[in-house]
Amino acid sequence: MMKKIGLSIYGFHVKDNDVDETNLQNLRGHDFVEIINEFADQYDNLYDKDEKSENIFTIISTESDKRENERGQIIYNFVSGKVKTGDFGIVSELIDTTNGRVKNRNREDAEVLPFSFGFMYSGGNVDHGVIVFQTEGRYGMKTNFINRFKIFLREHYSGVQFTIAPMIPVQFVSTILNKGALKKLRFLRYVAPADTNQRLGVNEGIHIKEERIFSNLAGVIERKREAILGFITGKNGIREIANIDDFDYDELRMEFNISGSIKTLNITNIDRIVITIELKPEELEIVDGHPTHESLKQLIEQNAYDYLEAVRK
Repeated sequence: MMKKIGLSIYGFHVKDNDVDETNLQNLRGHDFVEIINEFADQYDNLYDKDEKSENIFTIISTESDKRENERGQIIYNFVSGKVKTGDFGIVSELIDTTNGRVKNRNREDAEVLPFSFGFMYSGGNVDHGVIVFQTEGRYGMKTNFINRFKIFLREHYSGVQFTIAPMIPVQFVSTILNKGALKKLRFLRYVAPADTNQRLGVNEGIHIKEERIFSNLAGVIERKREAILGFITGKNGIREIANIDDFDYDELRMEFNISGSIKTLNITNIDRIVITIELKPEELEIVDGHPTHESLKQLIEQNAYDYLEAVRK
């Protein structure tokens, strides 16, 4: 069975220290789309090796698009692409589960997976937008991508700062609460403390020590709506949403079903609220065990636009 394919959605912000007002349509004489493509060209089908973090990374392809209204005004700019990345540095045995044969994995061997991503930002004078990263099971590409993009900006556009954050608008969460059926509450405790792990909205190598799942949730949203929205706006703490006397959890995930699509809110830390969307297998075209970029691209674009619209309201 194929691993679950998901999307993690973040907001991004760009600040050019050389000007009073940053504009993504004109950043040091370039549209931000051009800068993303310039970054992609640097890693075009060439594996970059990070010895310190023990990962490799390459960009296979990118493409740019924009949507205009009937007056020819830009509604949004969109850049999508496909990368391959993975970790090395582990010595292990690989077991062929069909025949029991053993292969050795050396420290220099990297387990590489393909992932898709997308940037989107509105037309006009804006300094922020939305970025979407695909995940596969517990694996993702966010950290490997963002670290290299920041290095690229420092080297080629000194003074331009790029930050991402789980920027969740209250209106967007309200829509999920209104339209979605709450299916699960998942409480997780990790081996490493929550403030020291580097997850992407999915568990990335941080082992879950204990997990408790509650699925009989009739009436929970009605009772906890104000607490959920209050946490997002900073009016109350996470324990007002859910408190388990004998279980000190690191992470709370709320799984909603919206018209057959699973959307998960990671709402443990107000600075790390993450929207993750579980994609349905029938929405994807699978080749060689992985979804094609073309089938992911349209889902990334649609979800990014829904989020961008919520940010603008």
